[in-house]
Amino acid sequence: MTMRSSTDGTPVARRRRAVIALCALLLIGVALVVRQILGGKGRAWETADLESLKAASATEPDNPKVWFSLAHRQQEAQRKEESLKSYAKAAELAPDDAAVWLDWAQAAESAYGPQPALLILRNFLKDHPTQGAAHRDMAALSQRTENHSAAFAEAKAATAALPDDALAWTLYGAEAGRVEQWRISEEAFRKALALAPADWRSHTGLGESLFFQSKTAEAIAEYREATTRAPQEGTGYVLLGRALLHEARTPEQIESARQALLQGLERQKTLPRDAVAAAYRALGDCYGRQGRWNDAQVALSQAIVARPGDPAAHYALAQAYRRLGRNKEAEQASARHRQLVADQVEIRALSQKVDADANDTDALERLAKIFVRDGEDAKAILAYRFLVYHSPNVRSWRDALNDLLARQQQQKGAAR
Repeated sequence: MTMRSSTDGTPVARRRRAVIALCALLLIGVALVVRQILGGKGRAWETADLESLKAASATEPDNPKVWFSLAHRQQEAQRKEESLKSYAKAAELAPDDAAVWLDWAQAAESAYGPQPALLILRNFLKDHPTQGAAHRDMAALSQRTENHSAAFAEAKAATAALPDDALAWTLYGAEAGRVEQWRISEEAFRKALALAPADWRSHTGLGESLFFQSKTAEAIAEYREATTRAPQEGTGYVLLGRALLHEARTPEQIESARQALLQGLERQKTLPRDAVAAAYRALGDCYGRQGRWNDAQVALSQAIVARPGDPAAHYALAQAYRRLGRNKEAEQASARHRQLVADQVEIRALSQKVDADANDTDALERLAKIFVRDGEDAKAILAYRFLVYHSPNVRSWRDALNDLLARQQQQKGAAR
């Protein structure tokens, strides 16, 4: 389970990593589309109820369609363990049926996170190395565990198998950006847009690849196109504001960047947490360049609310406090920044251990605890879900997972 660190907090690294992190916004929607595509397969003939299918599994134990339908019905009934066993039986009886394996992986992710799903698809691909949909879903799953080198390789394989699939090219473009292969990213997004010209995510992705090749004017045009294609979405405005701020030399230009960022934050409900944090960091930068250090402090504090474990936000907040003469708070923010940077070093080392051995539960438990301490609840949930999947009888892991899920629901309720 690779869950990578974010930044070392220096100004250059902060700007670069903030933008690289935003590339993941492309895959938020992409992953949902993948799930919708995969979730619809094989359901046309599912008409029998749960009890009828249970009876049929006894009378037709070698019929994979019965087990596949039964798995769906059990999943609908929230019987996740029974459902996963039925999917496994269907896959055993139909080892070449991609729909069975893909839906099984989807159910496993829903129950225990992406790692079990990755194991399922990895086994399928051993005997079906050119199955494009499996590579495409592997890319999306690897992206969600932040293993971007693996996601890049899987997305590349998906485009080779599915050359006319816009979604595969969008994944490839996004993951090329995450491994900083910007020219490849540009080419992939241009192919995606040739297949699906109205896709605003591909416009923002193309903008990112252009921005990091210092083609800022072209990037700004792509971000503007994204806001035209999807004016209700905040992503295009955030990236536009970031690019305008990068180019700003006059007070008027800084103000234009600030206004774009505010437009993005007005659409905050459409943004993932990392993007909200990045938007507030950039807004804090705007206010700092305008000499409005009180406003900068407020914006940067909001960035930390959105993502408590972001070292870059704590680094910038310390600078704002110093400008305001609030030296005690500045030192507290600096100390927090130093702790988070040290944690990132440990996270990288532990992630490498888990990548090498997915059964290293000691390393995974340590990762989960660091994520909890740093306020990275989403990553902690992923780690604990896999621990519970690996050892369902360890009560401390199950309790920790339930506590995190309850807190997540409370936060979602408060946000509404």
